[in-house]
Amino acid sequence: MSLRWLYEQSITKFQNPDQFMPDNYLTRVDAAKMLSVLSKNVFNRTTQINTNCVYGDTLEFDAITQSQVRDACQLGIFKPAIIFNPHQGITKGQLITVLIRMFDGKTYDETTNPWYKNYIQRAYEI
Repeated sequence: MSLRWLYEQSITKFQNPDQFMPDNYLTRVDAAKMLSVLSKNVFNRTTQINTNCVYGDTLEFDAITQSQVRDACQLGIFKPAIIFNPHQGITKGQLITVLIRMFDGKTYDETTNPWYKNYIQRAYEI
């Protein structure tokens, strides 16, 4: 994927490498926004409206960002919870997990130690 393609698909609002800020860390809200748009616009996934995806700590964001975070949950990429921790960085284990949930459209057993073990295994397989 190129940065231009990401911009054309509305996955990022930045057109050039300097604006994209590649040295900045990815936050959970950044990941949710990017992956919800990617899921809907590229993979043609649809949200599950019956999923309760209202996070108490995302109300500070504009309506579009709140909608994208809610979509990421209703798409099954992120799980419903009381808080989302939007400004927290996303770990490699969490990133692999949300990417596999997005690509496969389902969750795997998370009672393992570490909880993301099955997602790492799945990422290895594909």
